[in-house]
Order: sequence, then C-alpha cells, then structure tokens
Amino acid sequence: MLKNGKLKDWQIIFNGSEQLTNDEKNISLQNQSNLTGCLNIYNVSLDNISFLISNTFCEDAVNIVNSKGVINSIVVNNSASDSVDSDFSTLDIKKVNIHNSQNDCLDLSYGTYSIENINVKKCGDKGVSVGEKSTLKINNLRVEDSSVGLASKDSSFVVLNSSVIKNSLLCYAAYRKKQEFSGAKIVINNSECNKDNVFTTLDSEIIFLK
Repeated sequence: MLKNGKLKDWQIIFNGSEQLTNDEKNISLQNQSNLTGCLNIYNVSLDNISFLISNTFCEDAVNIVNSKGVINSIVVNNSASDSVDSDFSTLDIKKVNIHNSQNDCLDLSYGTYSIENINVKKCGDKGVSVGEKSTLKINNLRVEDSSVGLASKDSSFVVLNSSVIKNSLLCYAAYRKKQEFSGAKIVINNSECNKDNVFTTLDSEIIFLK
C-alpha cells in the first residue's frame, strides 16, 4: 500500500503471476487485510504518475481512495475482477488502456473525475462504471467486446464528448441501483453506437446532443 504523502513523476509497475492455483486465486480475491486492490493508493497527492499493471487476482488490480491529482496513464492487462477502482477521489487522467478484465474495467465512485482518452477491451461487465454521486468528463471513449459500454448510476453525472462502442451488449445505461440515491444522467456529444441500445430507469436520462 502507498499511503499519505505525495508521489511525483513515478512509473509504478506491478506484475502478478499467470501461474496461480485456484486456491491461491481465491485467497487473493478475498484479501486477508481487507484491502481490495493488489495495488492500493490511499490519501496520496499524485503528480504525473503512470501505472503499468498485469496478471492480477485481487478484487481490484489498482484501488485508489481519497486521493487527488494528475495521472498520466493507467495500463492494465488481465484482471480477475475489476481493473481500476477509485473512490472519494479527484483525479485528472490523461490515458486509460485496459484489456481483459473479468468484471468492470474502470469503476469510479464518490468523486470528481476527468479523463482525456479511454480505450478498454474485453470487460466482463462494464467498460466504464460511474456511481455514488460522482461526476465524470470524458473526451474520447472506445469500448470493445464488453457487456456494457458506459454506465452512470446513483446520482452520478457523465459528460461524454466522443465515443466508439463496438461488440457490446449495451451501449449506455443510466439508472438508480441503491435506494439512498436518485437517478443518473449521461450527456453525449458524438456517439458511434446504436442510440436505441440503451437502458434507463424512470428517474434517469441519456441525452444525445447529435
């Protein structure tokens, strides 16, 4: 775990194992220390940081909590569950590349986020998931071979400038999942995905500007 303080101009590399037994994988997912990430960042100021992560069997490949700052790039390959999970954070991220995540590729909650470029492929659940009173601005989004391209839920608001979503069961979803929150909203400028291939609840909306 990286806790408290400030990181500047770091490249953080985490390589897991491709040869774990099923029992070892289960232990990694349970995480005896109640930490959800193989790599955990807590209460850290980030300045020009890059992550290169592969072959993880934790609940999250990287878990960022109560942190703020600028991340240059996040690259994650082969995650047994979520690839990137961030909570209670304010982050400006330049580039996200994720391939082969068994659950969500990018999961953001309780925070304010801005991402320039997202390219994710083979996400078992959502390419991008935003929840619990979060705001997210995305300039360019590309999702391939995933269950859901982009989901906004539980009082969250997403502004998406440009997106390409291919070979996914659902392009966009906006909904309320937890009773203590209200619905969600997505505003989309340019989209290369079937505009009818969306899901909303009555208290949520998806707006296509073009």
